[in-house]
Amino acid sequence: MTTPEQNSESEHTRSSRPGMGCVLLAGLVLIGGAVVLYGFWQIWSTVSGFEDQFLDAGYVLEEGNSVTFEETVQVDTYVYARETLNVEAGSNANLGITAHEAFISGRVTGNIAFLGGDLEITEDGLVEGNIDIRMARNVVIRGEVLGEITGTWTRLYELQQDQTPDPGSGTMDTEPAED
Repeated sequence: MTTPEQNSESEHTRSSRPGMGCVLLAGLVLIGGAVVLYGFWQIWSTVSGFEDQFLDAGYVLEEGNSVTFEETVQVDTYVYARETLNVEAGSNANLGITAHEAFISGRVTGNIAFLGGDLEITEDGLVEGNIDIRMARNVVIRGEVLGEITGTWTRLYELQQDQTPDPGSGTMDTEPAED
């Protein structure tokens, strides 16, 4: 028979160890953390590999929160804009772009490679080369692209020859224009 002293010791010993529920919860937290870290590593790896591709090819690096080119870009350039990129006067060279959003105006004689959120070729934009979308949410072509548009995006808005922009909504009219 056990005495009350022995009974309280065994209860105290039993309650000082973590229960099975705590061990399972800790395991789930560790697994969840590992999944999140793996996701961040994949994103970093994608952006880093994209950047290295251009820097290893000798592209000039331009970076900042918001980057604006007011004059024509003359050399192959890789741009890392954390927020916005504006190319206002086109480019006589190839462009590699990582940006949350990028706006391309003017004549671009080279190719464009893009990784980011939104890419827009403005109404006065003309891209003679190809556009390679590594990953984007929205690609909006209000101007003209003579080359191919390839890659991965969520939405592609492209103004066709028989479409007109709808100035009131900022979107493209999908109905054929009346002559």
